[in-house]
Amino acid sequence: MKRSFVLKAAEELMDEEFAAKWRDRQRIGRLPRIVLGTVLTELLSTGQPVTLDTVVAALRHHARADVEQAVWTLDEKDMIVVRDDRIVLAYPFTAAPSAFTLLLPDGRIRYAVCAVDALGVAAMLGQPVKIRSVCYHCQERLELAVQPDGPRGGHDVMVWVGERAALRARACTSLCLTINFFRSEEHLAAWHGANPEVPGAAATVLEATALGAAIFGKLLRDLVASSSAWSAITQVGGPAPGAEHGFNLTEEDP
Repeated sequence: MKRSFVLKAAEELMDEEFAAKWRDRQRIGRLPRIVLGTVLTELLSTGQPVTLDTVVAALRHHARADVEQAVWTLDEKDMIVVRDDRIVLAYPFTAAPSAFTLLLPDGRIRYAVCAVDALGVAAMLGQPVKIRSVCYHCQERLELAVQPDGPRGGHDVMVWVGERAALRARACTSLCLTINFFRSEEHLAAWHGANPEVPGAAATVLEATALGAAIFGKLLRDLVASSSAWSAITQVGGPAPGAEHGFNLTEEDP
């Protein structure tokens, strides 16, 4: 039976618009990279919104004005979200409870912004992660075990990869409503049949994990490599997860 939606591989989801956005992010400079690593470290460590004062104190060898400007640069590039001088989100993590619960090996619970972000966390941290979510069609609970090199089981699960462009128009408690899990292709097809106007494409859980690993295990990891705070709490070594998918941005990319 013919699908009513497009099914894409990770490489197809990393289109030119995606590449252009990441090339732009690579130009942010050294201090914003260090600030981003500090923010991610705090958000992962505490699970709470990160105040500007906390970031400034952690980077006390830098002028406050420079640190604050770096924070606003990251916000402008949609790498973090600042509300009332508090950083409430730094991809892939959000301080607000979401539909994408992450169970870390040490028992901590954190929250991801969307399905793809959740799938990329294991590659980013170099640690196994359990994801608890729901099927966006039937609302039945889903649990996925993801290792740094990919998921273990759950291969019937599908992901709808939509757009997050409207995020800033929403409250941070309703994030990425169009990047969700479905327990099967049949459930995704039923949802899409009722919502054909929602832009995006479908991906298997394997391809969605490859996309998350390329974003967070490679692109974002490379971006914050100069942050000693972030490097100290991750267990990643060797080639970046996701590198096997041939996505390697450089300034010279066409």
